[in-house]
Amino acid sequence: MRPVKLSAATTVDMTREYFDENDILLIPTIIIIDGEEYADDYEQITPRFLYDKIREGKLPTTSGNGTMVYYENWKKIVEDGYDIVHIDLSSGLSGTHNSAVMAADMIEDEVGEKRVYVPDTLAASSGEGLILDYANDLKNEGKSASEIYDCILKDRMKVNHWFTLSDFSHLFRGGRVSRTKMILGAALNIYPIMRMDINGKLVQKKNTRGSKKAFKTLVDIMEKRAECGKDYNKKVFISHSDYIDGAKEVEKLIEERFANVKSIEIFDIHQIGVHTGPGTVSLFFWGEERID
Repeated sequence: MRPVKLSAATTVDMTREYFDENDILLIPTIIIIDGEEYADDYEQITPRFLYDKIREGKLPTTSGNGTMVYYENWKKIVEDGYDIVHIDLSSGLSGTHNSAVMAADMIEDEVGEKRVYVPDTLAASSGEGLILDYANDLKNEGKSASEIYDCILKDRMKVNHWFTLSDFSHLFRGGRVSRTKMILGAALNIYPIMRMDINGKLVQKKNTRGSKKAFKTLVDIMEKRAECGKDYNKKVFISHSDYIDGAKEVEKLIEERFANVKSIEIFDIHQIGVHTGPGTVSLFFWGEERID
């Protein structure tokens, strides 16, 4: 069995230290601001810089990596004798998954066997991060690349994604919500509750009013859906788009209600924040499978 190398895009919203400590290949996505391209590699652009630009009225966009970006990153690793498992954004949200699959197919055609495995995570942000962390655990247990791939496909629906959003203004500027919805959202202090569906797309579940109600709703959902309910004993990831106070409030509510949780980690949202703007808090945990 060949050794395994993990690869991931910055859309997993893990820290640079996590990549370095676990020897995971980072393939940065591209964020474009005022026509200038920035590699989202924790150096050229930071979440603080991104959200400051959005608050200034800028409308950043993203550019998915093309097939050759993946191919060029992976070719030497395969030549060095590794098999690769790559973790990327849901195919329901981006075309990067298909680009990565095409690069893997190119390498397979060249070497005559499958060497790069690209599961469709159907995940986003720190939900991808949970899957990457799971893949890293499986690698450390001695699983092969094909075994890790199979485990991800089997378990990906168990990664629960729940989001709330405090500010509709950036969504309006980007044409994602109407002016009426933006005005009503601000006037009524609406915090939508959103989730990931079985196709890896974000869908709205309900509306709440006010941050306290929204954060409590996220944790109520976790109690209902988490593996073992209030006895949940695995990791919890929380991510936010320049809303650390909100993330910490969700963390506090989880600590008060879940005594056995293994760990709670908070991360900055990178690329997804280009689309949501500041004010997002997201909660990720292992639990009941998505069914719709």
